Amino acid sequence: MEKDNKLEQIDALLKVIAQLRDPEKGCPWDKEQTHESLKQFIIEEAYELVDAIDQDKSKVCEELGDVLLQVLLHSQIASENNEFDFYQVAEELRKKLIRRHPHVFGDVVAKTAEQVLDTWQKVKKQEKGVLDGVPRALPALLRATKITDRARRSEFKIDPFNEYKLKELLSKITKDDNLDRDDFKQALFQLAMFTQRHKYSPEELLQEACTDFTDEFKKIESNL
Repeated sequence: MEKDNKLEQIDALLKVIAQLRDPEKGCPWDKEQTHESLKQFIIEEAYELVDAIDQDKSKVCEELGDVLLQVLLHSQIASENNEFDFYQVAEELRKKLIRRHPHVFGDVVAKTAEQVLDTWQKVKKQEKGVLDGVPRALPALLRATKITDRARRSEFKIDPFNEYKLKELLSKITKDDNLDRDDFKQALFQLAMFTQRHKYSPEELLQEACTDFTDEFKKIESNL
């Protein structure tokens, strides 16, 4: 497809989104939406995309479209409020990608993925605090992985994992009935760090464990 035709397709899609939000002729549901009301949907669509990647790649294109829809709706709402539009979103992304890839668009040398991550963290630190960019709304295990990874890569080289503390907490949990909230909190955090140290994603492992349990449960159900 020619470049001009592709740009026309994008403009046609933007017109559809604008029409859905049209005060007089738009969709009653779409017209009522706000940044706040749409928050849950961007999360749901992201998880559906992950499911498609894991379970059925033939649905990835469709699910990417659903994620893009959320971006377009937020952009349209912002445009109506004279804040920004989709083209500004695209331009900000373009500039950020160039800024955060000095090893591609500048003179910085990064020949391995590890070096790229270190460069990425240095650039991000110039823009904001080391941990400021990690959303609090992330699933807890994923958030723990991100903040500790950034802490290790920071100039402070802070590693929150403490093997002795993990063993002590696990021993206490298995032997002591008088456990408080903090014991479980610290044990979960340290176990997540221990998993990460062995190059595994604690979020993915727990998801797999949930799937394994679900499959076993369904087998029991089917035999009743």
